[in-house]
Amino acid sequence: MTQYRLATACDLLRNSQKQVSEICFAVGFNGLPHFIRVFTSTYGISPTKFRKNRNSGISM
Repeated sequence: MTQYRLATACDLLRNSQKQVSEICFAVGFNGLPHFIRVFTSTYGISPTKFRKNRNSGISM
């Protein structure tokens, strides 16, 4: 379930203008710090840096 949420978050980070906090709650996380921690732990990059590097080689 977490992997699905993170994959959805990646899609939203790439293809929307929503704020990271909006995406966090939209995909089902209950808090921004936890979302950032899990995202960074999984992908090795923060959601904000991921968005800035939209064409990063991260695969879901």
